Amino acid sequence: MIRLRVQIIFFVSVVISLIPLRTLCGQTVSGHELNQQTAFGVSVSYAPTSFVAWGKMENTNQTHLSLSYLHSQLDILPAPIELSSELIITGHIRYPVDGVNGPRESVYGIGFLPIRISIPFSSGSNRLFLTNSAGFLVTHNAIPEIIGTRFNYMLELGLGYDIRFRDNRSLQFGYKLHHFSNGNNGIQNPGIDSHMFFVNLLFWD
Repeated sequence: MIRLRVQIIFFVSVVISLIPLRTLCGQTVSGHELNQQTAFGVSVSYAPTSFVAWGKMENTNQTHLSLSYLHSQLDILPAPIELSSELIITGHIRYPVDGVNGPRESVYGIGFLPIRISIPFSSGSNRLFLTNSAGFLVTHNAIPEIIGTRFNYMLELGLGYDIRFRDNRSLQFGYKLHHFSNGNNGIQNPGIDSHMFFVNLLFWD
C-alpha cells in the first residue's frame, strides 16, 4: 500500500509539471514565448562506479541506451531552455550482492524520464549547459534480489557541453550525478549514487 501511494504521488507530480507546458504551447509565459522546435536524439550513459551519499550500495556500474524527444524551448534566457523526455530502451545494472564488493548480480530494464530540463549558460552554437531530470526504471528482477523492488526512481543533475556541427545536428556530452532508489518501498532500499557520463546525438527538425 505504501509503495502504491508513493508511485501515485510520483506520477501525479510529473503530470502536474507537464500540464502548464502543454497549455502554454503557442502562448506566452510572462511575455516570453514557448518555442516548439523539436529534435530527436540517441543517448548513451555510463556509470563506472557508485559511491555512498544518499545511497548505500558501492561499486555498482550502470549503462543506459536511450531515445530522446526535445519537444519545446522556453525563451526566457539569451539561449532557450530545452524541455525534453527520454525513453530508456535498455538499462543494465551490475551490483555487488552485499552492497560493497562481493559476488555480483546483473539486472536489465526499461525506463522513462518524462521531464528533462537543460539550461544553457550562453547562446551560440557551442555552449555549456546544466541538465536535470527525473524518472523511473523497471527491471526484470528486483534489486537487491528478493528484498528490493523491480520499480525504482531516478534523479539526475549534471553539466554538459553542446556542439552544433551541422544546421540540423548537435553533439552533447557531459557528467551527471545519478541517484537510483525504490523510495523505501521494498524490504531494503539499495540507494545507488553514481558518477555517470553521457553522450547525446540530436537531430533537429
